[in-house]
Amino acid sequence: MEEHKLTTLAGSLLRQARKEKKITGKELAKLMGISQQQISRYENGITPLTLDLLYRFLSVLDQDCLIFMQKIFNEYHKNSRVKGHALLAPPSLSQYLKHFIKDKNSTSFKVYTHSKDN
Repeated sequence: MEEHKLTTLAGSLLRQARKEKKITGKELAKLMGISQQQISRYENGITPLTLDLLYRFLSVLDQDCLIFMQKIFNEYHKNSRVKGHALLAPPSLSQYLKHFIKDKNSTSFKVYTHSKDN
């Protein structure tokens, strides 16, 4: 499903990072304080990752957060099939998040500001 593509990509890239580090799922589970089955669910994209949990994973695996996120974006955009739209990887995380939220909600993204008059 397209709506879970980012979750699946993130999990797949986490598995790749874990294997590059030569850590088993069981060992990673112990380091993270969660079950090996839960590691498998994250890596297979079955259970979505929170930003906090993703940060913990990346810290344990000695991965740079921005580089990891850019890998996800690059894969997502490389494999996306949107009619009539050329997809380019956004240059910054904040721009990507705006793009992602807009796509998720199917509405325009609005930036709210707080003025001193309120």
